Amino acid sequence: MEVELEPRVKALPYKVKAMSRESPSQKALHVLDTDLRTHWSTATNTKEWILLELDEPCLLSHIRIYNKSVLEWEIAVGLRYKPETFQKVRPRCEAPRRDMIYPTNYIPCRYVRISCLRGAVDFSMPLLLVT
Repeated sequence: MEVELEPRVKALPYKVKAMSRESPSQKALHVLDTDLRTHWSTATNTKEWILLELDEPCLLSHIRIYNKSVLEWEIAVGLRYKPETFQKVRPRCEAPRRDMIYPTNYIPCRYVRISCLRGAVDFSMPLLLVT
């Protein structure tokens, strides 16, 4: 999927550090895959999450998520790999559309955890943005 960004905005490279669950045919490392047969999906309901590690620490301005069936997210970030100390930057953000951009107010981070609060986890493109 080709994503258009504003001139001052760039997508940040990251890797999947951990996840709550994955199915045998839909691995978390395929989270950017636009093929619905192979992109990450847990095929379950709430309390599923994915933890992304950025290539380097940065000031995160936005997170763009393209999802199929999640109705509400929680987004937390941290500079160190200590998930229990992550700061919730979007404690309850609704997803009324498939393609949503959530501001994160230029928070310093290296790790981003995206958690499903309501709906089934089936998203294909978390895109971390910085301006």
